[in-house]
Amino acid sequence: MRIEIKRVVNQLAIAYGRRRLDFRMMARYLGDGWGLDLLLSRAPTLHMSPAPATIGIELTNACQLRCPHCDAQHPAIRGKAGYMSADTFALLVEQVRSMKVRNLRLIGGGEPLLHPRFADWVPQLRGLASLITVTTNGQRLTPDNSVAALDVLDAIEVSVASDNAEGFARSRTGGDFEQLLDNLARLRRLRARMRSRTAIHIRVMVRPSETPRLDQLLEFWRPYGDVVSTQRLQDYFGQEGDVFVRGQTEEYPQCTLPFRSLGVSWDGNVPLCRVSAFQCGTPDGLIAGNIHQTSLADIWQGPLLRQYREGHRRRDPALMPICRNCPDPQRPSWSKVYETNAHVQRAAAHPEGFVPLRALTRRAVGPVLTSAVPRTVDPGEADADPRPR
Repeated sequence: MRIEIKRVVNQLAIAYGRRRLDFRMMARYLGDGWGLDLLLSRAPTLHMSPAPATIGIELTNACQLRCPHCDAQHPAIRGKAGYMSADTFALLVEQVRSMKVRNLRLIGGGEPLLHPRFADWVPQLRGLASLITVTTNGQRLTPDNSVAALDVLDAIEVSVASDNAEGFARSRTGGDFEQLLDNLARLRRLRARMRSRTAIHIRVMVRPSETPRLDQLLEFWRPYGDVVSTQRLQDYFGQEGDVFVRGQTEEYPQCTLPFRSLGVSWDGNVPLCRVSAFQCGTPDGLIAGNIHQTSLADIWQGPLLRQYREGHRRRDPALMPICRNCPDPQRPSWSKVYETNAHVQRAAAHPEGFVPLRALTRRAVGPVLTSAVPRTVDPGEADADPRPR
């Protein structure tokens, strides 16, 4: 009985933390005038926002970890490691400031806090969006980085795993479990001292073998954050074992990404979406432009984005060739999903072991050829117009 009561209390505390963050986000959005846009975004193929609702910024594609599930750090996708330059960052800030953006995310294929200028640059993001967040593995939550983040950001999302050093090392290869716990404890102390309102979101990577004790994992991590969520660990690279698998993907799934978001890579490139690197089989993916040659506003209204939006509206494969069998299409939802990858299945249900995603299987035999070359839109449709995670 005591164990059951403890479990219920833990679940209620987690639910309370999630709802509290939801209400904070909604209050911020409504206060900044996003009410109508939020309503119209429920039908993304019918609503063309004048600016992306979300912009992701990749300060670097480098990472000190080599997690087996991480698609972005696979050699075929990562490409040459690089760090955003001061000129690129300044130009990006200037262009974002000229647009009305709801969400700004420091994310991408690498670890944002590895950038040596992180603590210096974060203050320059203040006021650029209604909600500004960072996604990190937590290993570089140094005092300087933590203070900068707590002073400016609305949320710090930390990706973790297991509840012990051995399990952590298995899923977060190269990380230091005790260092992470120390960093998170210091982050909370600093937040209290600074009276910061930054939310701390702990995202727990979960293996199939860990699902029977999921409550225990959530209970372990709950004291370190305001919100605790889960993400099922998928092995994208053909290693059989204790991983979740996805069933057959839809051939041309409908997706909101071309209607809602853009990502800016460390070198200023702007891919079509965060999954285009998988689909093309190249580190850059399908590039819509570069902020050094074309502004974000013009890229957003440009022919490539318009083509793929029209493809998703019509469900026309010819207009969205690289979307075939996409492993990660995004669909609209009324609230934030705290159980990421809930659609994947248990590995135990597949006796043959892990089944690689079709899109990534194609990558093993080389990049997509004709389908990776975008079909241009009709000139009459584009007469007035010129990735990441």
